[in-house]
Amino acid sequence: PQLQSQGMQVIATKDYVTQKNGHLPFKKGDIIEVVQNSTKSRWWVGKCNGVQGKFPIDHCRLVFAEDDGNAT
Repeated sequence: PQLQSQGMQVIATKDYVTQKNGHLPFKKGDIIEVVQNSTKSRWWVGKCNGVQGKFPIDHCRLVFAEDDGNAT
């Protein structure tokens, strides 16, 4: 099954250096826009720095929207 990926972003928790065709290289701290994901695969598809490709989700964590500041 796929999760809803529209507007979903992840942040890289470590570098992913690759030259494999179709893979997405990134550096720790990069924000990746999720294009396609799956609960059954550790490889998702995303966009970062103008490039789209597959990336290992275990190198990232989900980015959650900021709260409105009223949380206690």
